[in-house]
Amino acid sequence: MIQTKRKTIDGHEITVTTHPGRRLNQLKVRLIKLLGLTILKALASLFDSTKDAGIQGKKISTTVRKAAARFIENDIRLTEIAQAFESLEERLDPLEYESLIMEIFAFTNVQNGKKSIALSDPQAFDDIFSGNMLLMYKIIAYVIEVNFTDFFALAATSFMKEAAEETQKSQTK
Repeated sequence: MIQTKRKTIDGHEITVTTHPGRRLNQLKVRLIKLLGLTILKALASLFDSTKDAGIQGKKISTTVRKAAARFIENDIRLTEIAQAFESLEERLDPLEYESLIMEIFAFTNVQNGKKSIALSDPQAFDDIFSGNMLLMYKIIAYVIEVNFTDFFALAATSFMKEAAEETQKSQTK
């Protein structure tokens, strides 16, 4: 169901309407392909900590759930979002990068006095983020949070389960 949420970020009132289902699914695929490595690195560090604790056998599934829960509870920190998007700058050509950002902001507005301005509008984007890229990352993090409330939870659970299965296979050999 399409919802609209509001939040003030660095003095800017931001309104995010969730992407329609099909469009959101397309964006999810793009984000998984592009941000997957960053998410996997964070999850891998959690899984390494469970291996270091000497977890074996049947305890793995419980440990996986706990590690995934820790990851979900801590959320994706703003610095990790910023680093992920900065790494995209190196891998994507500038037009692809801009296209992704504009797609993320497709249903996001900022209040300017009594006027609501679409962040996907190139002129508004230039005006608002000129000299303030950190604000852009903060708003991206919020848009992802609104649109993908379960995205990181599913990614965490899926990765941790696969890692646990790999560990169990290697222990039985």
